[in-house]
Amino acid sequence: MQKLMINQAYDNMALHGTQILATLFDGITWHSPEGRWFRESAATHGFHEAVKWRDTGRWIPTADDLEEG
Repeated sequence: MQKLMINQAYDNMALHGTQILATLFDGITWHSPEGRWFRESAATHGFHEAVKWRDTGRWIPTADDLEEG
């Protein structure tokens, strides 16, 4: 029972740390220029188009890039 309790304590510590990091990373990506661009692009052009652009590896487009084509 002691071993189970100690293992559970270690598991809980890792879970808590993971949850904190997930929250932090979500906030970073949600508020980064790329995250804001992705949300706007998905709302304007659709989710699948935004994912296609994201997966090309190109930089997020500026207004000038969009005018060029």
